[in-house]
Amino acid sequence: MLKVLNFGAGVQTTYMLLKYDYYDYVVFANTGDEHNDTYWYIEKYVKPFCIKEHIKFVEVQNDYNMSLFEYYYNKKEIPSIEIRDCTWKFKIYPIRRFDRYYLKAHFKRPVLHEVGFSWDENIRFLDQASKPRTDENGKKIKDGSVKYQLFHYPLICEQITREQCERGIEKFGWPVPPKSGCDVCPFSKLIDINLPKAIKLEKNHPRYPEFLLRGMSKYGTKPLELVTEDDIIHDSSDGCKTGYCFA
Repeated sequence: MLKVLNFGAGVQTTYMLLKYDYYDYVVFANTGDEHNDTYWYIEKYVKPFCIKEHIKFVEVQNDYNMSLFEYYYNKKEIPSIEIRDCTWKFKIYPIRRFDRYYLKAHFKRPVLHEVGFSWDENIRFLDQASKPRTDENGKKIKDGSVKYQLFHYPLICEQITREQCERGIEKFGWPVPPKSGCDVCPFSKLIDINLPKAIKLEKNHPRYPEFLLRGMSKYGTKPLELVTEDDIIHDSSDGCKTGYCFA
């Protein structure tokens, strides 16, 4: 069975690459709007390591021939925590397409994917997975699982925390990777959002300022163009410490 690392370019999956270097493929779903430091880290450390260990590093992309930002701007929409349309179109489906058409995955020959949820994220992961997903009309969305993919969470199984991942990366001699994520991810803390891009998306929405990147204004969310340095410093949101995009 082929083994694939769903690579988010953050702490957990970088540690997994170094610890479990038995992968046939490392698959990175590139939205076109990852943080610049992430792209630098991949070129500097990850790709050379994969070449050295004879692991195939693959970037998969969406069907629209445009970045995540361009896609939402052209549609006059914004990414949503509730619907997670970006997760499906820019992460899950491109990886499925790679499995199905490049790896020739089949229910009789599934591909094993390893995902970087760490032990300290276990409760958050189970909580997220237990919540039914709904569309904009409140209708329940099926999980969309397919029989040609199997998933394994080795960090949870071995009770390895994010902090242990960081120490393991440093022990290997690499710097801890920068915070991974999309420039306009609604899960992100304010400090990790590319504010010029995000403000442009928000103001482009036909129902601005009612619909905002981090929630609706009627719930007290502030438009990003009004965010201050003090807001960024005292942002108490949990942020995204792991790859919910691969949940």
